[in-house]
Amino acid sequence: MQSLGQLDGEVGRWLDTYDRDVRRAFEECRRGDWLVRIAMSVGVARPLVVIAAADAASIAIKRTRPSDLRPGRAVLTATKWARGECGPADAWAAAFAATQAAEDIAKESVLVSEAALAAAAACFACDPRADDAYYAQRAYAAQALDHAVRAFGTEAHVGRQRCLEATRERITLDVLASAVSRASVLPPAR
Repeated sequence: MQSLGQLDGEVGRWLDTYDRDVRRAFEECRRGDWLVRIAMSVGVARPLVVIAAADAASIAIKRTRPSDLRPGRAVLTATKWARGECGPADAWAAAFAATQAAEDIAKESVLVSEAALAAAAACFACDPRADDAYYAQRAYAAQALDHAVRAFGTEAHVGRQRCLEATRERITLDVLASAVSRASVLPPAR
């Protein structure tokens, strides 16, 4: 899948082994953050990517149950942004609030802090104006999944599976295959 040139590192090397077999790559992928990175690199609609990130953050928040309300509010704000119910400034304000909550919470629990960081990253992903390459490279949405998995601590394998399942509910094989197809089309000759 060489058309996914924005992907580098471990996920890029893994994806290269699938040659252009999107179905097999989707079915065999064991990491939701990788699916999100792939989706971002081929231009899957940002609201859909944000919803996947918010779902993962919500899983982490439900798991850790922070007493601070800012992370939960951030997940709700990211979801609202994806639905067109608020603007990016609202999402970024919620992201900064959740980041501050994560710093405050870290003294009590690293796992709860990770859940708050997942919520913050989901909100930071609410950026409709960022250049596609920058958006995929910065990968806030994928970071949300990374933090959500870390919120499971020693049971990270459980978190990884739950986040993968939630991501596949949003970023389906059809959505990904369609985006790969669009990204693979050469522009018309001038």
